[in-house]
Amino acid sequence: MLSKFTAPSENVKYGILFFITLIACIFIYIFVITPLSKDRTALANKLTIENTKLAALQTFAGQNQNYEALLKIQKAKVEQARKKLPDTVAVPDLISEYNKLAENNNIFLKSLKPDQAVKVGQVFEMPVEMTLQGDYFKIITFLQQVENGERFVTLQGTEFDADKSGQDLNMKAKFTVYALKNVLGAPIKGGNKQNANKNKIAPTDARMGQAASNVKK
Repeated sequence: MLSKFTAPSENVKYGILFFITLIACIFIYIFVITPLSKDRTALANKLTIENTKLAALQTFAGQNQNYEALLKIQKAKVEQARKKLPDTVAVPDLISEYNKLAENNNIFLKSLKPDQAVKVGQVFEMPVEMTLQGDYFKIITFLQQVENGERFVTLQGTEFDADKSGQDLNMKAKFTVYALKNVLGAPIKGGNKQNANKNKIAPTDARMGQAASNVKK
């Protein structure tokens, strides 16, 4: 029986060896090369991200070598933001501020009356009605200065008619003034009695403020 068994030919040996080598190559590619390639791609992507961050930091450091100057600029921006949206808005302060602005524009701020303040989200909104008298163009300049001033204010609407003399204009302007934490001098919607009593301060008629300033002069 054994004598009848013939050894495989050289071609068969080479075919078997080739097949085994091919299987080994496929195994190495799937379980060794492919994972290494994925890891290499991930590392390359991570390196690109880190290089981008480094470049951004280098650019920032190059543009802001003087840290103290940068700190002053940032503080100025914070202070400007606080003026735009202060923690507290007090009606007497508004009267004084807008009274001076009206005088600078040669118009008369007859009255400033706050309405009920409302908390919307994290901000208090206080409607304010002003009564103005003077030249049309000067009143318009005043309104633009109020709306574009340091304090964040929005103009809601205006009503006007001619003065009895026919020389000046009477205008009612409705604004909304904003505060971050509190409003003084006006009722707050939903506030308790204690807060309401705290907010009852000073008359809101601007003529009284102007009369007081005239007495001082």
